[in-house]
Amino acid sequence: MKEFSDLLRNGDSSLVTDVLGDLDVQIADNAESWQVRRSPAGFYPCIPAHLAGVPDSMYSLHAEQSPQRKAITLFYNVGFSAGTDSATVEKYGRQVMLAINQLHAERIDVSLYGYVYVGIGGSAQKHLTVIKVQSSEDVFTPERIAATLPSSFCRRGIFGLWEHMAHEQRNEECRRLIVSNYGRHDKKLDIAALKAALPDIDTDSIVLLPEVSYHVNPEQIWEPINLRLRRK
Repeated sequence: MKEFSDLLRNGDSSLVTDVLGDLDVQIADNAESWQVRRSPAGFYPCIPAHLAGVPDSMYSLHAEQSPQRKAITLFYNVGFSAGTDSATVEKYGRQVMLAINQLHAERIDVSLYGYVYVGIGGSAQKHLTVIKVQSSEDVFTPERIAATLPSSFCRRGIFGLWEHMAHEQRNEECRRLIVSNYGRHDKKLDIAALKAALPDIDTDSIVLLPEVSYHVNPEQIWEPINLRLRRK
């Protein structure tokens, strides 16, 4: 468990040597945001200015540099299906790192969590394990993301955590997970399950990233992010 904790805290730098060059994106001091101001043409009139004969009597939107920051909370599955090859996982992880790096460059605060979502035995009961990879106030550390991507992270880390909780803490739910071969892999995580497990998280900022698989194009990672940020 100490090795697992150290891995989560420090990451694995040996897994990011090939991607560090792509992560060299300059972080801006300001980011563009839409501001309302008066101008000769716009979408709504300023009645007092119009009656006074002021030329700039309409309200319009203008893109301006702003020090204000947005925040987003990303969740990605670190318990991907058995049989997913390492090259597919590596490509997926590279896209996650690049996306987070770009968001930081755009002055968007990013919190990142990994999760494993499984069914217990033949019942309808589900078990959710959430691992915090980085908080929005942390310096971006791609080594932490990289450490969660090898399949051994789930097998030796998450499964080991369940075993520790089952035997050392007498957790009955984790014991049922172990005797049922560590549960049945479930791809679809519902926001309601996150709300129940993490009631203090701002659910309005949550984005569930698509799971790594042969059927998910890594570029699709940006689709739910852009949707949450209300941009194309």
